[in-house]
Amino acid sequence: MASKNIFQQPVFFGLVFLFFSFGKISAQEDYSLAGLDLTLFRDANAIIRQRDLVFEVKPNHETILKVHQVVTLLNKSSQHDKLVLPYDGSSKIRKLSGKIYDSYGKEIRSVSKDEIKDQSAISSSSIYEDRRIKYLDLAIKQLPVTVEFEYEKVSWGELFIENWDIQPYNTAVQSSSYTLITPAGFEVHCKALNIDLTARQETTGGKSIRRWTVQNLPAVRYEPYAPPAMEVLPRLLFAPQTFYFHGYKGSWDNWSAFGTFMSELMAGTSELPTDLKQMVHQQVEGLENPADKVAALYHFLQQNTRYVSVQMDVSGWQPYPVKEVAQKKYGDCKGLSNYMKALLKEAGIEAWPALIWRDNQPNTLPEDFVLPRFNHMLLYLPSENQWLECTSNTYPAGYAGWSNQNRKALLITPEGGKLVHTPPMKPEDNFAHHTTRIQLLDNGQARFVDSVRFGGWQHEWLRYAAHHLTNAEMQEEYLQNSSLPAANLSRFTVDVAAHSPHATVLLEGKFLKYAAKSGKRLFLPVNAVDALTAVPDEVQDRRLPVRSHSAYADADTILIILPKGYKTESAPEPVLLETPYGNYHLEVHQADGSLTIVRSLEVFPVSLPASEYPKWRAFFKDVAKADAAMIVLVQQKT
Repeated sequence: MASKNIFQQPVFFGLVFLFFSFGKISAQEDYSLAGLDLTLFRDANAIIRQRDLVFEVKPNHETILKVHQVVTLLNKSSQHDKLVLPYDGSSKIRKLSGKIYDSYGKEIRSVSKDEIKDQSAISSSSIYEDRRIKYLDLAIKQLPVTVEFEYEKVSWGELFIENWDIQPYNTAVQSSSYTLITPAGFEVHCKALNIDLTARQETTGGKSIRRWTVQNLPAVRYEPYAPPAMEVLPRLLFAPQTFYFHGYKGSWDNWSAFGTFMSELMAGTSELPTDLKQMVHQQVEGLENPADKVAALYHFLQQNTRYVSVQMDVSGWQPYPVKEVAQKKYGDCKGLSNYMKALLKEAGIEAWPALIWRDNQPNTLPEDFVLPRFNHMLLYLPSENQWLECTSNTYPAGYAGWSNQNRKALLITPEGGKLVHTPPMKPEDNFAHHTTRIQLLDNGQARFVDSVRFGGWQHEWLRYAAHHLTNAEMQEEYLQNSSLPAANLSRFTVDVAAHSPHATVLLEGKFLKYAAKSGKRLFLPVNAVDALTAVPDEVQDRRLPVRSHSAYADADTILIILPKGYKTESAPEPVLLETPYGNYHLEVHQADGSLTIVRSLEVFPVSLPASEYPKWRAFFKDVAKADAAMIVLVQQKT
């Protein structure tokens, strides 16, 4: 689990869009739909009528974000009738208000104070956290309507500049602006993504004022398997050359400088007590191979600590001292990674912390601009070229997991920060191999034995389940997420490898309906064991590039023993698909009294132009069609 979103704070991505106007909009402002440009309705769930942000940095490093938002909701898919405003011990929300207008621009009502909820935002994995949210859900039923929100957020002790997320998917923009006010001479780096922007700038009264505006932006339609939003949607990023955080001073001039700041923040937290030093030498005694030492110490960490989230003040960035983590036997991703780093150092093995964005989709980080969008910390061992996920109590040493693979990471090295890429998983790393024997009965039922070996991300759930679920719970969930027909199991075992990312499942039992009986014929699926059924949705007139990180390689051998007196009347012809998107092979071998089905599927990660989406989708349609083919058996005359 990710330990702390503080690394994400300077980015502040979310569903809520915040606005401020220089002059408060009067009730006479035209919020009707009648005068809107028709092009703004295309692909839009909502239209931002006016969206203005003013962000001011005070000389004492206090910041004020003034926000005004006017959005017309066109259908129920829009979420702009909701407002979620996070704050913590270093910030507060003030002057929150709202109004609702009908489609003619006439005010319906104002938002009441009773509608504004204030509640804790503590996550289930956290024990130290001071985050709260102001929450407003108008739950509007009659559409279209226009919703107006205004508020201010004041922050102190943390100097970050709010980025400008100009528009979300399926939302058009009629008018929006961002104004940045800083003390004169205050250096700020700016970077526009997916849009050309030019600021109007002036210096007056000891302040530097920069203002950007946009108008009449058509909606960007959301499409499945699109690149990350940062590669598609318009945004303006800010990075102060010098920033302050709870008494610490750092630089976002470049990645190396930010890494140096993080290194200085972690300095003095890695000292091992004498008893722990002795323990390290006991753990690695007699081990000559560094990889064996790493595995021994990693196992010690897993057996003696657990993950919790710590999200208060400087603790969101700075790990607790190793001594405290050892005493309490828990820590967040930073604390556990730092603890493991200290253990390895005592064993003579160097390790570097690495900041990443942990998620199912790899992140986007520009090389030329410091965007500290991180929510997790790993540990990298340069001598072993190995990554350690220190929050897991179950992973084998050296297996970082699917949600950490193939993404940019910031290594915190003795020389400063360095952007690197975590290794991608290849299709052959992520596999499921079925060896299945089916004894088909003449009533369509069947007895079966299925032995499956899993690897890579396909084994991760089994590793988790083996440690946290009962056998009955595992069995139920496994069957629900497989393509196996309804079955009564007499045996279900899971064996998870201790030192490699693999697991084996053995199932034995009876299929209640494996084949459909019609007269003297039985109709049975060519592949009910590991069939592909999910096909990407059809997208007409696709506009966005195609990005898929799915990568796996499955192989199945299915032996079917036929009922006495039956023979094969028809079976699918061999299928061979070799494409840039993946490979597929299916063959049915016939013998006296039996069938052997040999099937393999290899899926590649892809990055494709929009025009190639139909061909990519067609590959999966063809695989699903081949997997759904039927074999027909006929009863012979006696």
